[in-house]
Amino acid sequence: MKTFIKAIIVSLLMITSANAIAQELPQPLLISTDSTAQKLPNVQQTSLRAPVNIKIDGKATEWGDKFQAYNNITGIFYTMANDDKNIYFTIKATNPDIIDRIVQGGIVLSMQTTDKKDAKNVAVNFPIALKKSYAVLILRDRAGLSKDSLAKIAISSFEQNNIILKNKFIQIAVNTGNTTDTMLMSNKLGVKAAAAIDINRAYTQQMVIPLGLLGLSEATASKFNYQVHLTGSLLTASITFSGPAGPNPTPQQLAELDRALEQANARKAMLSAPADFSAEYTLATKP
Repeated sequence: MKTFIKAIIVSLLMITSANAIAQELPQPLLISTDSTAQKLPNVQQTSLRAPVNIKIDGKATEWGDKFQAYNNITGIFYTMANDDKNIYFTIKATNPDIIDRIVQGGIVLSMQTTDKKDAKNVAVNFPIALKKSYAVLILRDRAGLSKDSLAKIAISSFEQNNIILKNKFIQIAVNTGNTTDTMLMSNKLGVKAAAAIDINRAYTQQMVIPLGLLGLSEATASKFNYQVHLTGSLLTASITFSGPAGPNPTPQQLAELDRALEQANARKAMLSAPADFSAEYTLATKP
């Protein structure tokens, strides 16, 4: 029994090492139900011209931090827009579990033209962390801390989270119909992406895809179908567990161990589960 308990404790320690920052059992996955999300459609309904001053910096400043849709399946706010040259896709996630799924597994934006005779396809995957380099972000607070302590942690975590994103998310994967190429942010295709986390630990991500990759022109109000796919986190559950002391654990200690294992497996399944939705977008022409 002693050997068995030690083996289980070692396994749990391996699980918790993926996110040692979390000191509490994380809350179950909850899709945002705030008033903003409830008022938005599940998929975007209108075409939009991108602001002339739009920057690719992981912020939604040009949009006033307002979005065109809130998708209940994926748990993200999003806006799709275009100008004469590019398609702009901006998302925001406020739920820590959703953010975990995005930063560990990435978002794949797939687009296909509606021309049946000469359909073109493009898929962009971002973020892509460097191999063997997971992005462990500070997204939750410990219980019982004072307001002053929480304020200090918010500032330090804001800085640390964005350093992690800047250092680790330097690649993007693009599929133009035949092969998938992983490339740096500065690439000959003109595909761009950026991500950042604000002081409230909300995650914003931008993706830019040239219209030329799809053979489209805004002058003709061309249409295309798109799918947004959350791959799911590759990390295991992050829980803490203090193993039974001594060679003869009590029934209560063993029950606690079983509960911890059950929670670990449930969280692993939740974070690794994929989610997606599909819709159609019509390019916005000049006024």
